[in-house]
Amino acid sequence: MSEKTVHVIPHTHWDFEWYFTHPESSVQLVYHMDDLFQALESGQLNQYILDGQMSIVEDYLELAPENRERLQRLVKSDHLKTGPWYTQCDQLIVSGESIVRNLLLGIQAAQSLGKCWMMGYAPDAFGQSIDMPKIYAGFGIRHSVFWRGLSRDTCPWREFNWRSEDGSEVSCYQIRNGYYLAEPQIAGMDPDEIVSMVSQDSRSRHVPFPFGADQIKVDAGLKSRIEHYNQHSRTGHHFVESSYEALFDGIQAQVHEPFVVAGEMIDAQFSKIHRSIYATRYDHKQLNDQVETRLTNVLEPLMVLADFLGIHYKPSLVNNIWKQLLRCHAHDSAGGCNSDRTNQQILQRLVHADQMSAAGVDFLLRKLSESVVSEDTPDSVVFYNTLPYSRCERVVAGIDTEQPFFRLCDEAGESVDYTILSSERCYRGSIRRSESEHDQSLYYYQHQIELRLALPALGLRCLHVTEEHQPPQGNAPQETKHPSQPEIRNSQWTIRCVDGRLALDDHQTGTYWPDFLFIRDMGDDGDNYDYSPPVQDWTLRLDFCEADVQVRCTPLSQTLIFKGVWQLPADLTERQQHKTSAALPYRLELMLADDQPLDLRMEIDNQACDHRMQLVFSTDVMTTGSVADTPFGTVSRPHLHPRIHDWRDKGWKEEPSCIYPLLHHVSLSNAEKTLTLLSCGMKEYEVIQPQNKSAGSLSGESGELALTLFRSVGWLGKPDLQRRPGIASGQQFKYIPTPDSQLLQPLSFRAGMMLSGSFHPAEIMQQWQQFAVPALSYQQQELNRFTNTMKYFGVNPLDKPLPALMSLLHINAPGLVCSAVKRAEVESGGDGVVIRLFNPSSHSLAQAGEIQLPADVVQAFEVNLSEVVCRELAIEAGRVRLGAFAPKQVKTFKFSSVS
Repeated sequence: MSEKTVHVIPHTHWDFEWYFTHPESSVQLVYHMDDLFQALESGQLNQYILDGQMSIVEDYLELAPENRERLQRLVKSDHLKTGPWYTQCDQLIVSGESIVRNLLLGIQAAQSLGKCWMMGYAPDAFGQSIDMPKIYAGFGIRHSVFWRGLSRDTCPWREFNWRSEDGSEVSCYQIRNGYYLAEPQIAGMDPDEIVSMVSQDSRSRHVPFPFGADQIKVDAGLKSRIEHYNQHSRTGHHFVESSYEALFDGIQAQVHEPFVVAGEMIDAQFSKIHRSIYATRYDHKQLNDQVETRLTNVLEPLMVLADFLGIHYKPSLVNNIWKQLLRCHAHDSAGGCNSDRTNQQILQRLVHADQMSAAGVDFLLRKLSESVVSEDTPDSVVFYNTLPYSRCERVVAGIDTEQPFFRLCDEAGESVDYTILSSERCYRGSIRRSESEHDQSLYYYQHQIELRLALPALGLRCLHVTEEHQPPQGNAPQETKHPSQPEIRNSQWTIRCVDGRLALDDHQTGTYWPDFLFIRDMGDDGDNYDYSPPVQDWTLRLDFCEADVQVRCTPLSQTLIFKGVWQLPADLTERQQHKTSAALPYRLELMLADDQPLDLRMEIDNQACDHRMQLVFSTDVMTTGSVADTPFGTVSRPHLHPRIHDWRDKGWKEEPSCIYPLLHHVSLSNAEKTLTLLSCGMKEYEVIQPQNKSAGSLSGESGELALTLFRSVGWLGKPDLQRRPGIASGQQFKYIPTPDSQLLQPLSFRAGMMLSGSFHPAEIMQQWQQFAVPALSYQQQELNRFTNTMKYFGVNPLDKPLPALMSLLHINAPGLVCSAVKRAEVESGGDGVVIRLFNPSSHSLAQAGEIQLPADVVQAFEVNLSEVVCRELAIEAGRVRLGAFAPKQVKTFKFSSVS
């Protein structure tokens, strides 16, 4: 039968911000809700979807608190659907914990109003992450509706089941024609034409008509419009005001063997994906990554440790920081495809979250450190490991002393070797206009030191500081030199600079890469959504032949330092003319330390417009695909997309380039070796194809892996790009300049490199955690009252002194990655510690390992992502066995000291 049941589903897509600002959107929302209340309360509309995100509901209730009960009545009666998201987030460049907290806080906020709409609703996200089925399933969400990312190559139908590697599955519907079908040019079409459009590739006679659009006005005449459709359908289609729940019920009654799909969805056949948005507004993405990392790997575990020791966990404080951060994760907000005014507000929210999270860490470090037993040796420095694994590695710390020399001793009184990296003589008295007025007795020394230190899992260790008048024996000073043949080495690698080019010699595999690292700069004629090469591009290969080169050596590390200036085209006009009037000062540091990745830090003062810079690693690890991390696992991607040559002929919206997102690491791996790059804030990589037309290039085989440092562009949207033909993305009717997105400012970058025999994703992710989350330290001293902003003011130590060496808990599970150590949510009981672990491998683990727990823990549970108990676990001799993990499986555990 050709007749369709057309489910007309009224909604609005409410962008949190975009080319307009969040305050502007909020004002419109207040008046929009007046019309919506009227339509729902009078029966003009049966139900309405408020875009599935609670941040806008919170905004509304802050501006119109008098309507809270009115809104609650509509939510409880199922007329107004709210939740499950806090914000409609990007799924590809924010962390897995951010996605989980987004849903967790969104569901909590919706349930506080009486009911949450449990639908995996992502109408405008720029692609769907491979991990979403298991995340949805972890919250009890059984259905998902989305628009972007699916192609017929992946799934020929609109209706399908989406399955994760762990077996989790959700029923999906792709609103292939978009969410904006209430726009006049569509809503005014012949009803049979509408049905023909929205039902193409549908297996079921039940099809949706998403009746909404961006910030669209409420249509109080929907019922008469539906009546008109029914009267004028020549085919006998039946239009009904409906819901997505009714749509899925209808589909499942007819389609008994759903088509099953696995993997991520980042194809641009039906809608744009903006495959190169991941490097837009790098400054935002770097700061977001910094806050995500600090929240999940430092502040929350530190708060758990502090709670155990007597400083109460502050759930409202930490959730407030999360909400500030999540408000920067809406798809436009995270992507950076906004007006400059909007991006300025996003940056301020990121700064707010950064300062709040840093202040939380600073306060707890101080209060805990000043509570450590130190009667015999009051001058102590306390080191903290906030990861749930023990560590022994190079640590950098600050020490303040009155004398220029000092000795460090451990808890057994044994001397600890260290190296002074820098020392500065400082004044601690009242400031004066002339240094001649300073009291000489008030000078002291600020030292930066390096030492190798073993630290317990999620715990602390105290070293004692004894000041001396002579340099202690055994502490070699740092050496800095300007050699004619600069070279650094450790037990695995030697890196040399030869004629401005960097060569790497791997001692373990015998690998020699004569030119393994350089900078690639190209023009960018794109916009805030997409990179686009100019018609007449000039790609520059930047090396270090004109740089000033230093080598800095200590017993634990060797660092190669380059300082120089690169000359680049100032804009696209100069690039076309092969001119270079823009001077970009830079500093590059490459550090080698045993048992640690190559640590690369770079600073660039960008003074050029309309260009894209990449950090390129040129190797012999030849592969036809890459593997990058995802929210809770990894994904394999081909260097050459199957549609790379015929995407235009097939009508795809943009080129399926080998430009991909990453969160923290990407690898090239073959039978002989694995190259892995670690990233702290860079969210885009590209595998560069050979320029010649050899068989290798035709197959897509390559060993050149690039991290995009940043893109410098000046327009929100532009039409007819090389990689994205047709209308402008975003606001297609107006050119909107975004000069701030040129990023004419100092930028900093940090990356790491590892080379190993085989690919072990859990090992890589644990390496990234140690790379990105350094050990923390705090010295008990009163010489320097400005080690952080708030140290000037006093705090009371704990009543019960703390031990000088302790560990709260230890995870012994080499094949797993810990993504969260936090206090249980108040809504789920509030008692206990929550630990989330995942298996990033494609292989199952029969016995994943165990967690060693504090002595007072008497109950252990496995819980879902909402922290609802699934089953109780046995505690044996203070340990909980983690049992089996399916491939890519996520498990959450809760431990309580209350019986």
